[in-house]
Amino acid sequence: MEALALKTCPTCQGAGARIASAGEFAHATLCNCQSACTRCEGTGRVFEEREGYRFLSPCSCQRARNGVALFNGSHLPARCADQSFTSLQPGFPELHSLRMISEGICHTFVPGSTKEGLLVAGPVGTGKTHLLASILRYLTLETRVSCRYVEISFLYSEIRKGFGEGRSSLDIIAPLAEVPVLAIDELGKGKMSPFEQETLDELVSRRYNAGRPTFFATNYRLSEKAERPQWKGTGERLEDSRIDQPLRERVGERVWSRLQQMCRLFELPASAGDYRKSFAK
Repeated sequence: MEALALKTCPTCQGAGARIASAGEFAHATLCNCQSACTRCEGTGRVFEEREGYRFLSPCSCQRARNGVALFNGSHLPARCADQSFTSLQPGFPELHSLRMISEGICHTFVPGSTKEGLLVAGPVGTGKTHLLASILRYLTLETRVSCRYVEISFLYSEIRKGFGEGRSSLDIIAPLAEVPVLAIDELGKGKMSPFEQETLDELVSRRYNAGRPTFFATNYRLSEKAERPQWKGTGERLEDSRIDQPLRERVGERVWSRLQQMCRLFELPASAGDYRKSFAK
C-alpha cells in the first residue's frame, strides 16, 4: 500500500521530492507523502525480523531522504529545477532518439559497473543542458547515485579564485574526479589557454583512468567539416549559432582520444533550431 501511495502522489508523482529554485541551485525537499511516513512514524528506522531475530533497519522512506540529499549535492543550476525526462519534449527526431538512449542508460545504470557516458554536441538551445539535468535528476532521486554538474568555464573561474585563497587546483578537481557520475556542460568553452587545457586534461584523464561515467555537452561540432557556413562575410553570425570549430581542435588530441573511449558520441544537426523558443511566452 505504501508503494502504491508513493506512485500515485499528485505532488511528487512518485519521486518522493519536490524541486524548486533556491538561489543559484535547484533545491529538493522531501514530499509530504514521505515526511509523514506511517511505517516508521518519522523516525527513519523500523524493526524487522529475520530468522527469529529483530533488527533495526532503515525505513523505505529513507531512500527518498537520501535521494533529496544527493540531488542537492549535484549542484544543478536553478534554471534546471523543472527539467526532467518528462518535461523534455523533443521537437525533432534526433533529440527524441537521444532522450530514449539517455533514459535507457539511467534505467540500466549499475553503480560501480556502468562506465560509459555520453558526449552530446549541438547548436545553442537544442536541449543539451536539459538532457544533462534529466540524467542527474533520475540518477540522484531514483537510483540514489552521487552526481555533480559543472559548467566548465565556472570550474576554471573557481580554480583561479582558489589560487588566491591558497588552494591548489587539485583541491577543486579531486572531488569532481572522484564523484561517481559527473556532468560537464559547455565543453570547449573558454580561451583554452595552457591553464585551461591542463585543467581539462587532468579532470578527464582522472575519470578516464578510474572508469567513472561522465556526461558532456558542447556547442562545438564533433564532425571535422561544418554542415554549412556558420558566418556571413560581414562577420554577422547565423541564427543556428553552431560554433564553427571542431571540438577536437578545442580540447586537443589527448582529451579528444579519451572522450571517444569514455562516451557514446551524439551530434544534433545544425538545422535542429532553438529548443528554448518552444518555452518562450
